[in-house]
Amino acid sequence: MNRGQTRAHRLDRREFLRRSGAVAGSVVLLQIAIPLGACASASSSSDAPPATVASNAFLRLHADNSISFLSPAAEIGQGTSSTLAMIACDELGADWSKTRFELATGLPEYRNMLLGQPGQLYAGEQVTGGSTVTAGFFMPVRTAAAQMREMLTLAAAQKWEVDPGECVTADAAVKHAGSGRSIMFATIAPAAAELPVPAKPALRDPKDWKLIGRPQKRLDIPSKVDGSAIFAVDVVRPGMLYAAIRHAPVVGSTPLRAEEAKARAQKGVKGVYLIDNFVAVVADSWWTANTVLEEMDIRWSDAPNAKASTATELAKLKAALDGPGALPFEVKGDAAAAFAAAKTKVAQDYDVPHLAHATMEPMSVVAEFTADGLSIWTGSQGPTVQRRAAAAVAGLPEEKVHLTVTYAGGGFGRRGDLDYVEQAVKIAQRASAPIKLIWSREEDIQHDQYRPFTAIRAEAALDAKGDLSALRMRVAGRGPWTDQRPYLVQNGVDFMLIDALNTKTYPAANALFEVAPTTSAVRHGPWRGIAVPPNIFFLESLIDELAVAAKLDPIAMRRPWLAGDKRLLAVVDKAAKEAGWGAAREGHALGFACYTEERWLCRVAAVIDTSLVDGQPKVNRIVVAVDHGFSVNPDSVIAQIQGAALFALTAALKGEITIKDGRVEQSNFHDYPAIMLAEVPPVDVFLIPGDQIPGGAGEIGVPVIAPALTASIFALTGKRIRSLPVSKHFA
Repeated sequence: MNRGQTRAHRLDRREFLRRSGAVAGSVVLLQIAIPLGACASASSSSDAPPATVASNAFLRLHADNSISFLSPAAEIGQGTSSTLAMIACDELGADWSKTRFELATGLPEYRNMLLGQPGQLYAGEQVTGGSTVTAGFFMPVRTAAAQMREMLTLAAAQKWEVDPGECVTADAAVKHAGSGRSIMFATIAPAAAELPVPAKPALRDPKDWKLIGRPQKRLDIPSKVDGSAIFAVDVVRPGMLYAAIRHAPVVGSTPLRAEEAKARAQKGVKGVYLIDNFVAVVADSWWTANTVLEEMDIRWSDAPNAKASTATELAKLKAALDGPGALPFEVKGDAAAAFAAAKTKVAQDYDVPHLAHATMEPMSVVAEFTADGLSIWTGSQGPTVQRRAAAAVAGLPEEKVHLTVTYAGGGFGRRGDLDYVEQAVKIAQRASAPIKLIWSREEDIQHDQYRPFTAIRAEAALDAKGDLSALRMRVAGRGPWTDQRPYLVQNGVDFMLIDALNTKTYPAANALFEVAPTTSAVRHGPWRGIAVPPNIFFLESLIDELAVAAKLDPIAMRRPWLAGDKRLLAVVDKAAKEAGWGAAREGHALGFACYTEERWLCRVAAVIDTSLVDGQPKVNRIVVAVDHGFSVNPDSVIAQIQGAALFALTAALKGEITIKDGRVEQSNFHDYPAIMLAEVPPVDVFLIPGDQIPGGAGEIGVPVIAPALTASIFALTGKRIRSLPVSKHFA
């Protein structure tokens, strides 16, 4: 238990987990009630650490020589906090078996160094996103650990009257090789605390790393297995009530009236509130609140989008592709002249649908007002942004709002949004009690901030020598920042709609890339990889069609164009070799895709093996080769890429949010399905060692899957899929 936590006996899913798994002895589940201010964060261990004897922004050294790493990253299943803790432990010379982490917020040191510099997307913000956390915090965490190491080493050297250069740290101790003396960190820490903090500590030579670069077990797994990990849905506050909400079915609509008196008369109901675009019922249990809402007759206002449908949304995209007013964002040479002179050219339209995030844990948050201000508990990818939004809603200065970061059951970009946090604050204001707001799965699917529905007109040309002479692309859609953060839209171009549409992978001498902004009947937000997965699907599908038109092997055609990027060429060759490219197998076909993404510091290539079973495509194997720089924890990187590949496979095969009469038609996993266990193919990941800069891992496996899949289906069946998902072409 964390210090200050209290216990309330309650049978729930965690008791089932503990009792059913308690083989060695009697285990009693206790749901945790977290007192205000007693817990700064979720921890990788349910046991409270001993007293802290030394600390800085990232590390706490405890009296038993254990350390707590204060993680600036959201822990949404990706394991980044364990990765960063490895870096700190190794640099310090601590004991990995006595290392834990806590999810921290509130200090400027936690600003994301790759996303949070002045003038960038989240200047001054603590953000987990864009596959940037490990790369962004690799050096800051090493530096903080090295500072503590040097102070401990100097204090020990002074005590022994020896040169600090003769001392090393290992196993949570300072050791002097010449005399064989050693002293534990906790013992020398009081003396070290009296020393100045070194501004530029020497970093440990990579050859001396014991943990970094080697597979390690994640620190959060035991608590997630035994049920002791704390998610927002697990937080309990004294006097807490539960809120369920029902959103307006159409964007732009508001509640006009509801059966408030009838609802309030129901046992356990404490309040009914009509707020903005939703109705909330507050009760003594979430089940009661949600059941009352399901039975409630709510009258909604008319909305401009009430006639919208997937067909009308697609028509807007097509009109934008055909019409004037597109905005250029990359222009090279003379694309028109190059196409006129081309020997081989292809031109096609492609589109991808709206997609929901469908996180395992729906949106959930606890909000509590006290005499001292406002406290919030939630699994957050953007705690400083959400804290600021909560303060604005509450009418409080930011320093009066405390946001505790908990574990989160998946994120994929969704948990950096503001809506559910703002809703909880508004409900808690009206209910005058601590409120736990949980969205139902239906609300989560039908009122998400979706990946945009986008379409593209894409053209490519080969000259007489077979070189890629021109690319011309016009993408239509509405990017997430246009609605969420319009101040980030520059000259009408939303970066979150055009990312990865460029000539970096294929350096054509002539290019014209344009964007045609549209409107949308639903809200958009960042989705795992944001614009990179759809745009790589567009680009790689076009290149595959170009190879077919030129009667060339898709990989052989690409190789000369990749000669200037040895990293990318290496992953292409690795994926092809491991997948057996060129070796015919009866009833099977292979498809290929690759890309480079400088933001993620990566090069990725994939080959997918597909066959037909009862007339339906069956994915037999996925091979992914990756160079993302240096892998801190190779096992974690491989797991991330495997998970991303299956996430992307679900989207490519089955994912589609459709609209009818302005409303999202899907509501749960029965009509917004994920791939089932029996459908999961082997995913073989090959890491190509890079330099000492660790790149991203959480998103990099997503973009290659859809184009490699559709290329393999074409090679197998001759059917070219230009509109996702695949399932609608094999009804």
